[in-house]
Amino acid sequence: MKKVQIAFVKGNEGYSLQIWNKNGGGYRYAGPKAWGNPYNKPTETFEVELEDFIKCLRQNSYEHELKGNGSNE
Repeated sequence: MKKVQIAFVKGNEGYSLQIWNKNGGGYRYAGPKAWGNPYNKPTETFEVELEDFIKCLRQNSYEHELKGNGSNE
C-alpha cells in the first residue's frame, strides 16, 4: 500500500503542514512558509497509508460557508 509523510514545520510566522514523498521533497499544503527555518527541518513527521488518509479526509470534510459580506472572518 502507498504511504505519504505528513510534516509539521515551524517558521517565524507559525507552523505549516507539508506533504512529503519518500525522498523528503514535498509540498506545503497549509500555513505560512517556514521563514527562519533554513533547512525546512520538521518539528514532527508522520507516515500514513495514503488510502486511509484520503478516506479520513473525505469523512471529515465540509462545505465552507462565507459570511454575508463574502469574507472568511
